[in-house]
Amino acid sequence: MCIFIAFVSCENKYKSPIPDVPVRIELNMLSYNPTFGSVINDTLVFTYPRQFHPFAVGYGGVLIVVGYDENLSTRYFAYDLACPYEVDRKIRVYPNEEGYAVCRKCGSEFYITDGWGRVSKGPSKYPLKRYQIDFVNNYLIVRN
Repeated sequence: MCIFIAFVSCENKYKSPIPDVPVRIELNMLSYNPTFGSVINDTLVFTYPRQFHPFAVGYGGVLIVVGYDENLSTRYFAYDLACPYEVDRKIRVYPNEEGYAVCRKCGSEFYITDGWGRVSKGPSKYPLKRYQIDFVNNYLIVRN
């Protein structure tokens, strides 16, 4: 019984309304965009595949953000561009220079610089869908 309780308590309770679809982006940061990542709130937006398989851009596209972690060290974060309130692949959030992504239809704003994509304003009850991101040997890899 104790093992079951421990297993259930470790489970990720966050479930996004955005459907699970493949995400796979691999960018050589030395050749793709050597200036990206030099400033907090830098963003890259992918709305369609730019390479052959396995390059995949999620449900509404992928937003990559330069942010910071709990130690204020620079980190990369990735989110689906689809607004979790609208749940429509064509209704996307757009990043601004203040560290937010905004849905132009419902007005929801999401704070994107700290890696959580949490709602800061608007009707959405859900944060942006997050994707795993790694930086390995000058490659930025986004996946689910």
